[in-house]
Amino acid sequence: MLYGDGEDDIISQYVNFTRVYQQQSELHGRTRKAIWETIHICKDRGVLKEYLSGREKEVVSIMMAFSIRKKQWNSLDTRKGRKAVKKGVLDRQRKRHPIC
Repeated sequence: MLYGDGEDDIISQYVNFTRVYQQQSELHGRTRKAIWETIHICKDRGVLKEYLSGREKEVVSIMMAFSIRKKQWNSLDTRKGRKAVKKGVLDRQRKRHPIC
């Protein structure tokens, strides 16, 4: 895991931001509300405050895009996994009962 030198360096702030987002995602799911809550909590705590000030909508848009992309990848991985399982089952059946 990444850690910075202290509380104020950018890496530590980013790690704190992601921790807050994880907590909010557990409460609200991967939703706009979770992102907005994360932004407000972090600004109140001084985490990435300078960056987040005035960029709330941009951050929400970026994080929603990441969330959508992640769902798409997970869906794709699931479909590929199902196809691989089906192919494996069919291959085993063909080996057991070859067609003449």
